[in-house]
Formats: sequence, structure tokens, C-alpha cells
Amino acid sequence: MKHARVCVGIAVYRQPLVWLREAVESVLSQTITDWKLVVRVDGDEALESDGLAWLTDQESRDSRIHIVHGHSQLGTFGSYQSLFKEVDCEFLVQLDADDRLPHQALEEALASLESEPRAPFLYSQACLIGPDGLPMELDRRSLVEWQPNIDLVQFIYFHLRLVRSTAYRQVGGYDANYFYAGDYDLSLRLSELGRPVYISQPLYEYRLHPNSASQEKRELTHLEACRASRNAVCRRGLQEQYRLIQSPRNEAIVLELRKPRQIAVTGMHRSGTSMLSSLLARLGLDYGNDLVAADRDQPSGYFEDSQLVALHAEWFNHALYALPGGWLDWGWTPQQSVSRLGLYHWKRDAQSWLIKRQSSHLSKHGSASVHGWGWKDPRTTLLLPFWHDCCPSLKVVGIYRTPWDLSDALQRLVHPQFRLHPEMILPLWRLYNERLVEFAEARPESCIILHAESMAKEPKSLPDILGERWDWEGLRDLDENWHENLIDSRRLRHLPGNDPIAALYAIAYPELVGILVRLQRCADLPCADLMSFAEMKMLQNERTLNPSITVVIPTFNPTHWLLESIASVERHRSSSCIVEIVIVDDGSTNATSLLLLSRLIEAGYTVLRQKNKGLAAARNHGISHARAPLVLPLDDDNRLLSPYLTQGINIMTANESVAFLYGDRVDFGACNQLFRPGPSAMNEISRINHIDACAIVRKSLWCELGGYDESLGALEDWDFWLSAARIGANACYLPRASFEYRVREGSMLRRHLRDAHCHLDTIMYLRKKHGVNVEPLN
Repeated sequence: MKHARVCVGIAVYRQPLVWLREAVESVLSQTITDWKLVVRVDGDEALESDGLAWLTDQESRDSRIHIVHGHSQLGTFGSYQSLFKEVDCEFLVQLDADDRLPHQALEEALASLESEPRAPFLYSQACLIGPDGLPMELDRRSLVEWQPNIDLVQFIYFHLRLVRSTAYRQVGGYDANYFYAGDYDLSLRLSELGRPVYISQPLYEYRLHPNSASQEKRELTHLEACRASRNAVCRRGLQEQYRLIQSPRNEAIVLELRKPRQIAVTGMHRSGTSMLSSLLARLGLDYGNDLVAADRDQPSGYFEDSQLVALHAEWFNHALYALPGGWLDWGWTPQQSVSRLGLYHWKRDAQSWLIKRQSSHLSKHGSASVHGWGWKDPRTTLLLPFWHDCCPSLKVVGIYRTPWDLSDALQRLVHPQFRLHPEMILPLWRLYNERLVEFAEARPESCIILHAESMAKEPKSLPDILGERWDWEGLRDLDENWHENLIDSRRLRHLPGNDPIAALYAIAYPELVGILVRLQRCADLPCADLMSFAEMKMLQNERTLNPSITVVIPTFNPTHWLLESIASVERHRSSSCIVEIVIVDDGSTNATSLLLLSRLIEAGYTVLRQKNKGLAAARNHGISHARAPLVLPLDDDNRLLSPYLTQGINIMTANESVAFLYGDRVDFGACNQLFRPGPSAMNEISRINHIDACAIVRKSLWCELGGYDESLGALEDWDFWLSAARIGANACYLPRASFEYRVREGSMLRRHLRDAHCHLDTIMYLRKKHGVNVEPLN
């Protein structure tokens, strides 16, 4: 083979033969002839037999073509490193096996590079082609002419690169440790030898197809590019001046001046913002000294700046009307919410506060502070574009929880607002999380999004995310237990992502689940076990032929708590426990409640409708339609535990003489406790009712007693047990926590007890009906 000035290298790994032929033939058709082509087949399985036969034939026809049969797989850049290692050509060109060179590419590139003898390499514009080889458009990445350090944030060397072999060897060639961005790494190192030549015409044809490594491994390619860029920042001595921030989701790399950061911790109230703030504080973030005091709801502290909280409160109260059912403190009413852009006159207040906070930080830490300062107030979530406009360098760390986990957390607040008005919970969740995900989608490089329970489970991942995304300093020297004492797992109760509640939300509230799915896509640390939306929608309630037990759930204008009741049954179904669920709508009138019920019907659930007659009538209506010999009344705000559907049914099946079975009760909400009625409750039933309506009852007993007394507006379950005691019905006590009872200030029982005259009338009615001295409840 005579001496060739240009060596074109092709690495082959499972590309279609038709594309490989086009690549080779594009070299054969070049307008210059002093080239050689070295093709490395990357492993024994890299090419089918017909492809190998065709390459071998080309090698026999043209002495400029040389085939290297690699028996081990080195990867793309390992292959290029291997095939360029021994060549003695003056110039080198990488040609991927699915791409092409225009006829004049080598000639024009050589002429341009030779005119600039100090340039280490040349790059040109590129034309995108489709899988069929037809041209599409110019590759926008290669439209940019070289400027110092622009290559750190943009891969402009795309894709023809004619490299001087002396420069290639000087920088050490391709780094085989890169599997997806080795060409970018090489280009960065070459550009540090001198200014490259740029040709503003397409001398390379880059094929776009879904099976290419760059398309299949986009995130890995991006992360490797970030690693290459960060290494270049250090080689160029820029690490003291700049930090590199990046976002895999939009494949963005940005150089940012290394100055104290401004970071806002955001997310809905009770979503783990305080936990996240404590972790960031341990990593060096300064929240200032004028913080909201800790209390029973947040004993470890809120990390909220008192002045900012007061500022948000002032804005919200002036911007919103105090309408019934609203919660101005959190920026929402049923009719309106605060504008994400804020109001014009707020900006002056915001900038004044920002100046004070920055001044406070600098006086405390000096200009040498590297981690920066920040703030945490969930209300910021509603105004993210506004705050970003006031502070353009603002970074946002957002945290989220599923709507069902968040709802459960709100039940444990000291303030009764969300136990009294559960209908507010989901609109608030939607408002806060929709605002968060909208900002994250618009500015992904400025946002880190985390799932709260995943963060609590894997706090050690936070430094990795901060370091990878935002070049956070000082993380390598962290103690292994840096997060110790910062996370109380008891405060973040989490239902697994594959729990039936997720599927029920997908059925009843697809709009909310859509927001949750968007958050998952944006998240740097998503909920690992959450089902996909398609998997959630697969849950359908099947009508069973021979159920073992019928769970009857009466409801009136239900909220999402009804889904919690249904899910508590669904999660304990089994092949040995065939459950029928019957929901009784006692004349609901609320539009959102009716939509919820209609969506449950569409999913296959049995929903019986009746005019509003009260709880007793609704239970009777449901039990009358029960097809199982055993029935279990369940209020629409309570939740079932497993013992009733496991041990309870077995006991009732094995003992025909047992008329009903009751277990222990777990109170949650306004108070949290375990109540054990004990086996002697029937002996004391006239003095006080220790047995909740949530018990397994034989339908035959219900028939014998004539059902629940529909004349009673309350205490109908006590009346039922008094009737059972009067006929000597045999009861069984199951000493297991069998259901969860929601204690709330506005419950039907609480309302009844507040009306002393009504309660006394009911007690007198029970005394007369049963002939026993029924005592009033406290």
C-alpha cells in the first residue's frame, strides 16, 4: 500500500449492512485518492456473515482498504483508539459506520487545514440524514464557530473532524474509558492545543435513527459529556472562576460564575420541605437567623425566614378574597389562586428582602462563602417565575409527595382545617405541584426535583445529585453519617407506589396522576416503586360470583377519603378471601363527589343510588344487596386492616354459632391511639358502646334484627348491638388492630354530641326501645 495522507477509521458494531456500504462507498467516492480506510469489526458478533463477506470483497478489490477483525469488544472509542494507534498517516478522520462523507469532504477539509499549520484539527458543519439516507436539515450543533470555552457547554465539533496525527498523539488519542462521548472528550483536549479551523459548509452526513447509541443512551451520553467538560474546566484552570451546572433532561450544560448561590427550597406544605432544608443546611446552605419557631407540628424547626413568611401572608391576603372554603394562608380559594407572576408592586418588597438576606449572609460568611444562602417557604412554590425574575440566578430544589401520602400527613396537623374540610386537600396539592412541575419543565437546569420518601430513604444520594448537577463544593470530604439525626421516618409515612390507592387515584383523579407522572419525569430522585399510569389504570373491580364477604361503604358527598376506604379493602384481597364491595350513595349533590362516583362505576365498582335517607338507611340498602353470607360495614372515611379479612373470616366460617365478630380500633387524625374493647363488651353494652359498626356480621343476624333503625340520625350502631344483646347473639372478640377510625372534629358523631337536646332524645329513645338504662355519652 502506498503512503496515504489521510486515514479514515470506521468502527463497526451491528450496523445494518446497507448503512455500512454507504459509509464505505462515500470514502471510495472521494475526490482525492491519497487516503486509506481502516475498518475495525468490534467483536465476533459485531457483523453478520454477509456483511463480513462484503467487507472482505471490498478489501480484495482496493488495496487502500484494510479490515481489522477484533475478537474482543472494545466499544466505539476503544475501537478508534486501537485502529488509529499504528497508522502513519498525517491526518485522521472518524467516520461512524452509519454515516457518510460528501464527495468533496476530504479534499476541502485538507485544503483548509493545511492553510492553518498551527491548527490541531478542523471541524465542519454537518447535514442530518434520515434512516433512508435522505437529507433533512443542517445539524444545529455544528453551526457555531469556535470561541474560547464555548465548547465546554456545547458540542460544536459535530461531526467531520480532520485531526493532525501529531496533535492526536500529543493529547493521547481517544480515551477508552468513554463509551458514548469519547469524540467530545478528544475534541476538547485537541482544542487546548490551539484554535481549530471551522468550515461553514456541511462536509459530513450524520444519520438520525432511534437505534443509534447516542439516541438509545441519551442520558448516559449527556453525563459522559458533562464529565468530559468538567475535566476540561480543570485542565484549563477555570475551576476557581466557574462551576458547571447541567440538566440531563434537556441535555443542557451551563458555565456559571462561582459565587454564592441563591437556593429556594420549594414544594407543598407537609411534603418534606423541612427535612430537605435540614439536609441542605448540614451541607452548608445558610437560611439566616430570623427563623419561624419550632412547634408540635414541626419539632425540629421549619427553616422558614419569619420576614418572608410575613411578606407572603401580606401579599396573599391582599390579592385574594376571603371566600368560604378557601385557605388564604396557602394562597388558594375555590375560585382563585395567586398569580405565578405575582403583582407588579410586590417586586419592590421582594428585592428589598433579597438584598437584606444577601447582606446578612455576606456579613456572616464573607465573600468566600461557596455554598450560598437560601430560603424555604412552601408558598414560594406558587410564585416561582416571580421569584426567578427578582433573582435570575435562583436555583430551586423542589420536593413532592403523592397526593394520598400528602393527604394522610395533613390529617396529623394540630390545626383541624383539613380534617374539617378534606375537599380542600386535592385542589391544593394540584395547585402547588402543578406550579412546581411547570417551572421544572421550563427551567430544568435550575431545578432539582426530589421525591420526599425516596429522599428520606436515600439521603446519601443528595450530595451525589448536588455534585453532579450543580458542582456543589465540599462534598468529597463528607462524613459517612453526615445526615445523622436529621430524618425521622415516622413523619413520612408512605404507601408503596404499587398500592391499590395509586390505581384508584388514576381512575378517579387522572388529572392529578398526570401531574404526578410529570413530576416523576422531572425528578432527579423519583419515587422508585410508583406504577406507570398505564399500570394504574389496569385495576378494575371484578364482580365475583361467590364472595366470602361483602364490604358495604355508605357515602354522602364523598371526598378522596372514599378511595382510601376502598383501597384498604383492595390491598387485603386474596384468592382465599373473595370480597364484594358495595358502595351506597346516600343522595350526594356535590358535583365533584358525583364525578368521583361515576368514575368508580366506569371502573366496575358497584354503586347503589338512593335519595338522602341517612346512614342507617344507606347501610340497610347496601346489606340488602349483599351476595355474601357475611357483611362488613365500613364508613367512607375509615380504613380496613388485614385481620378482618384473614383471621376474622376464618373464625366466622369455622364457628357457625358466632353471630358477629369485632376487633381493636386504631384512632388516627385528631388523635392517635389504639382502643381495645375487650371480650366483655356485650355485658356492658347498655352502659357504653365499645363496639364500632365496623365489625363482621352475619347477614342472617341483620335480617333477624330488621336491620339498622332508620329513624335514628345517630347511634344506630349502638342500637343494633343492643338489639343483638337482647336476643343473646353470640359475639367473638378478635384482639387485633382490625380497622382505622378517623377522629375528626366535624364528624357526624361529634355534631350529634354537640346538640345536647338531640343526644338526650336519642338516649331516651334507646332506653324505651330496649328497656335498659342506656347512659348518655360524654
